[in-house]
Amino acid sequence: MKKLIIILAAVFMAGNVVAANQNKTDKHGKKQGAWVKTYKNGKTQYEGAFKDDVPVGTFKRYYENGNLQSVQVYGANDKSDVTFYEVDGKTISSEGHFEGKKKTGEWKFYSEGKLVLTENYVDNQRHGVAKAYKNGDVMEETPYVKGAINGVRTAYLEGNKIYSTTTYKNGVMDGPYCLFEGRENPTEKGTFVNNKKHGVWESFDQNGKVVESITYTNGVANNNKELHKQNKSQYLENQDVIKSKKYIEPTEMFGGTVVTQ
Repeated sequence: MKKLIIILAAVFMAGNVVAANQNKTDKHGKKQGAWVKTYKNGKTQYEGAFKDDVPVGTFKRYYENGNLQSVQVYGANDKSDVTFYEVDGKTISSEGHFEGKKKTGEWKFYSEGKLVLTENYVDNQRHGVAKAYKNGDVMEETPYVKGAINGVRTAYLEGNKIYSTTTYKNGVMDGPYCLFEGRENPTEKGTFVNNKKHGVWESFDQNGKVVESITYTNGVANNNKELHKQNKSQYLENQDVIKSKKYIEPTEMFGGTVVTQ
């Protein structure tokens, strides 16, 4: 019993020594050495070390429930590597690099522990190709220049088949657009100007034959009245089918209908 009391006293004294050496500032008011900050509920908010008010080494931050929120390792020139966690304190939500407080280099983002997005940063702005993932497959590639989308954004279906390609300039759709829907040849193509359809837009069948051609000016079809008339005619035709108790059923996912009784 006497030995146990001695051990407990030693542990208590050691704890007091550690606490006494924490959260120190020098005569200039700069943080020096080990620091620990707590929430109002007594849980640790962060723990790490400072030198001349600058974080050094490994910093751990925590949620109010006590679970790990992030681990950030500081190196030279105010650079650091960081890993963020979900509220469970175990599942990674994102990881990347900082220069000061600015994101830099490659960042990875996760959902339920699975990679869903990679982005590249320069001076805290997206710069380079961002990739979106689903079950390990790339579903979208988006090029950024100084924070804005510039270039051709490509969307994919599963199996690496192209769904569409869209050209951007300074964050808006501006340039050629092609819809493939997984085919080798486009099913639709045209041009955007400042986020609006402009010029000739064409739709194609499976053999590459043009089945529809519409000319747009600033997003409005030049033959808009004719299209409205066609749409109205189609609507009335469908109403007749419904009244005659016939139904239009799709014969396949894309294109084609059959009227059955």
